[in-house]
Amino acid sequence: MDPGRRKFQSPKPEFPLDLVVRPILNPLMFRESHWLATSISLVLFSSLLPGRAQERLTDFLEIPPAMASQSGNPKVMVESGKQSKKRRVSGEVFSAGLTAYQVRVPEGKTSRGEVRRLLAREILSDFYQKNLTRSALSINEKRLKMAEIIPMNREIFMAAGMNRLRGERAPTPLLDAWWKTRMGMPLHPDRRHQLIVVNLHADKGDGKVRSLGHFCFGYRERGGAPQQDTMFDFRAPWYLDRKPGKIEALNLHNRLKLEVTIENLYDWLYTQTEFRNCLVKMWFIPVYEEQFALLRDFARRGEGAQAGNFRAGKKNCASLGARFFERILPIRDHLEGGSRIFDFPVKTAKWVVKCYPPQKTIYVKIDNVTQEHGHKPTYKSEIHAALPSRSGSRCFRLLAEIPGIN
Repeated sequence: MDPGRRKFQSPKPEFPLDLVVRPILNPLMFRESHWLATSISLVLFSSLLPGRAQERLTDFLEIPPAMASQSGNPKVMVESGKQSKKRRVSGEVFSAGLTAYQVRVPEGKTSRGEVRRLLAREILSDFYQKNLTRSALSINEKRLKMAEIIPMNREIFMAAGMNRLRGERAPTPLLDAWWKTRMGMPLHPDRRHQLIVVNLHADKGDGKVRSLGHFCFGYRERGGAPQQDTMFDFRAPWYLDRKPGKIEALNLHNRLKLEVTIENLYDWLYTQTEFRNCLVKMWFIPVYEEQFALLRDFARRGEGAQAGNFRAGKKNCASLGARFFERILPIRDHLEGGSRIFDFPVKTAKWVVKCYPPQKTIYVKIDNVTQEHGHKPTYKSEIHAALPSRSGSRCFRLLAEIPGIN
């Protein structure tokens, strides 16, 4: 055998005492093992304290379902820090292992109120970062420039959350409605209003559907409120009285800007069925008071929303409309279905309606009468005022005669 080479021999198995002793003798070594051992020890030791029940997060705060689904209900351990001239301990919260929070507060300030405040601040900050910042949006939401349906930033969210987590109302009724809606809390059925999901189709007078349709939705008061009933239309307005060419329809020149427009329901219906050669399919579905409060506030502000350049596939009326509708659902609740390359208006309407029991859904179809009433069809997106008035228009009277929605 070559004397320069030695035959490999596996060492005899020995108990790894060194791995156990060294982290104890020198905490600076094996930091990860030491941190894990310390965390586990804290959890086990606190659970063995005599005469003291182990408390969890929900013993301190009222955690809504949307938060609970992400953070669970971890244990909470409270530690009092000692004050000194050299080191001042301020309140802080940090994770102790994977299933617990450790709250460190100044000595003499271990009141339950202070612990709740620290916990709430930590949890809200983490939730906002993971769900409501731009980095938390999906790729499609970023392309559509989506935001919350009401003005929202970190300060507003923290103000609302600090109150709600400690069992108090949010600073304003609107924020209270937003919190209940987006956090998945129980909502109150609205007996006065309904949502309207709409598919619009081009029609040549024979009632046949010849297009992929157009998606939008709105709300209506039972019995009809001519001045208040509203339609949220998701479109890239077209201002020429001719059909767009292929290049124009694909928006290769980036001249068509997708946006949310706010229209009076009866003006909108009058324009589509009496000037734009379209028939309208409508599904009336239930709405909750809190959801309606958010939609009404958006309509009253009258600002709409800009979504950038229109694209036929994933940045069209169905894309924007679906994301807008999800803003009145709990956070991280999304409509079913969807295609990776194209959003279909007809399918989007179907997914929204599918969220509700069939017995609570009422279908209504309003026929196109553009040529019958002697109007020249137009391609313009311009909305005409309903004649002879909103309350006297054909569509208002048609809807007023349907028992299930009045």
